[in-house]
Amino acid sequence: MLLINAIYAHGINKEFALKDGSLPWKNIEELKEDSQRDMKNFKMLTTGSVIIMGYNTFLAIGRKLPDRENIIIDRNSQIKCLEDAINLLEERKENRKIFIIGGAKILHEAFKKNLINGTIYETIFYRSFPEATVFI
Repeated sequence: MLLINAIYAHGINKEFALKDGSLPWKNIEELKEDSQRDMKNFKMLTTGSVIIMGYNTFLAIGRKLPDRENIIIDRNSQIKCLEDAINLLEERKENRKIFIIGGAKILHEAFKKNLINGTIYETIFYRSFPEATVFI
């Protein structure tokens, strides 16, 4: 059985991302240091692992993340849903760490279907971001 982890950040009211997929805390000056620390932690934890993300998250990032296997869920590809990604990794008998990194719909589905059976790495920015989408 695969061990599937989740890694994400959100605001105090579970705000997750702006409509364009960007992180609402990223460009707020008083949160800059916390945001940078969170991104460094994300990179440290996920480097060398498999990361699973939705297509919109991939577009928001703008590229595949280096030093990680990027699995992108896209209705127009072979991997159309979260279960497709997990089945692929099970078939390969994947032994690296696996992280679901977003977006909100993918994480919501993973929690709803109890697919997260590893560690949940959650960062909370103690601020409200009313313009952002809410998850879970």
